[in-house]
Amino acid sequence: MKKILVIGVGWLGKQIVDKLFNEGYHVGVCSRSKEKLEGITKASERIVVSYENGECHFSGDISPYTHVLICLPPFEKYPEVINSIIKQLSDQTQLIFMSSIGVYNFQEGIIYESSPIQENHLVAEAEQVVLTKQYQVILRLGGLIGPKRHPITHLIKKDKIEFGNNIVNLIHSFDICSAILVLLKQEKKASLYNLVYPKHPTRASYYQNAAKTLRNYYLKSDDTNSFSKQVDGSKIVKELGFQYEEGIENWHSFDLNG
Repeated sequence: MKKILVIGVGWLGKQIVDKLFNEGYHVGVCSRSKEKLEGITKASERIVVSYENGECHFSGDISPYTHVLICLPPFEKYPEVINSIIKQLSDQTQLIFMSSIGVYNFQEGIIYESSPIQENHLVAEAEQVVLTKQYQVILRLGGLIGPKRHPITHLIKKDKIEFGNNIVNLIHSFDICSAILVLLKQEKKASLYNLVYPKHPTRASYYQNAAKTLRNYYLKSDDTNSFSKQVDGSKIVKELGFQYEEGIENWHSFDLNG
């Protein structure tokens, strides 16, 4: 039986946990916050973690878990923390690491998993640690959107959309959850996937539409561009049969007024 541990139950991690519960998986949760853990009533196990000088101290044994998902945003000594987690896992554990397309910083054009990355990026350094594990999947996530989360909430506070001719590279949290379900059905493996919705309107077009639809507001754009890139997320479709289903313009799914 698959035993899954989700480390990090913030905005994204909590949605992943809920989806796994609904699919009938045995799910443990791990966080620094006891309050967050207490709010997850269906968890099979709640593990509190503390970080000290890059070392992780868990309140329970994480080695029995067959699959471990790391949903932690980068912070001080991030690569060291990831290394400490890995050292406490079984060699047979399948690790799924939530990374970011931010590692392609300053790249232009069509971006694939094989494209150069910014090696001194904190998340890229963490990826190098993850690659030391035999069974690991790295998901490089596009800009996160989903329930109660959309860039328009802060963009409308600005005078205009910067770099309006650049294109967007976004991913809905619902699609992330679906991708993880697909991965959990696979044999143990080592792989790397970009997870980005396959439509890429310009920032001006997309965010002006978002402002009008979600906030009834007209947002100006400067219509310039800088380091515009289009991240290709088709590898996971071709290899695993995954399908992107939650469009980036499914405005009702953001529930920003709820």
